[in-house]
Amino acid sequence: MKNTARPPRAQKRKPFPFDIEEFINHPHDKFVKFFLSHKVVVANLLRYALDKKLLKQLNLRSLKPSKDSAIDDVLREHFSDIIYQINFRAQKILDLALIVEHKSEKPEFPVSLQLLRYKLNKYEMDFRQQKKLTPTLAIVLYHGSADWKKETLVSLFPDLPDDFKPMVPNFEFIFINVSELADETILAIKESILPNFFLTLKHGRNANQVRKLFQKMVTFAEGFDRIELIRTLAKVIVFYLSKISTITKTEFKEMTTALPIPDASKKQLSAFEETYYEGRADGEKRGEKRGEKRGEKRGEMKAKEEMLLNFMKTSPDWTDAKIAKTFKLDLQFVQMVRAKMTQKIVRSQKATA
Repeated sequence: MKNTARPPRAQKRKPFPFDIEEFINHPHDKFVKFFLSHKVVVANLLRYALDKKLLKQLNLRSLKPSKDSAIDDVLREHFSDIIYQINFRAQKILDLALIVEHKSEKPEFPVSLQLLRYKLNKYEMDFRQQKKLTPTLAIVLYHGSADWKKETLVSLFPDLPDDFKPMVPNFEFIFINVSELADETILAIKESILPNFFLTLKHGRNANQVRKLFQKMVTFAEGFDRIELIRTLAKVIVFYLSKISTITKTEFKEMTTALPIPDASKKQLSAFEETYYEGRADGEKRGEKRGEKRGEKRGEMKAKEEMLLNFMKTSPDWTDAKIAKTFKLDLQFVQMVRAKMTQKIVRSQKATA
């Protein structure tokens, strides 16, 4: 008699909580974006970063992702586009645009100019739509290895007399240099998830530190009861570390097995690692093709920049508007190149002073 029983169906693996190919190509950006796509993480970041007086004036329950992004094509080269909207407590109608930007390397282009551009874009967009102008609060996260101090717009004019400094459209933003935070300081942060997030950002590229701190990176504070979110974030941390560190697949399995967490959670993390390494190979092949196209576009942009820089040096009397019209270039792009050139001149003058 034939066995008519159907063979068991192969279990479908749960899809990644993000685009694996995009994650492989841009691990730092996608890791930060994924964490900050959760309101609880952004709320905890605000609790950690803001002065108590400022924090009391905000209604954290009103926090929500904003669809009204004022990021243009020029800013998109630098910004991660993580924008939230939050209400003030006293004035329910008044919104606050929260910009959370991160940098894995020290930027060549001043962040204060990028933030100013965003603010002006946002104000102009509000004005054209006949809305009240939306104030903006910017938080910049940095986890690169190069030394980088917060700079304001006024600091870009080192030779400006004090009497003229009020003429510069200066503003404040919150700057968090994760790389300079001591591990003890990070682990003492009361806001849940942030210690894991900051530790991973700070040490993710250092294999020895990952081995040492792996348990603290993927196990979350007691009392935070959103189990599914914790599991997802832990998986994403493992995924991120698998991409940016030199730790082998075997080592990750051993470290996961040694974790003081339930066996079910260990299996989930191990399965995620397996899927990552399988998907990584396929994603890298597809990413190579897309990367070639992106590389060509970046190469073209770089060539245009070099051409403009050389022309600006030899033709200092030409205005940005005249250059844009003559060479049929976007005026904002020309202005960005001009700002880069000015910044390089300022740096060279400081170096020779």
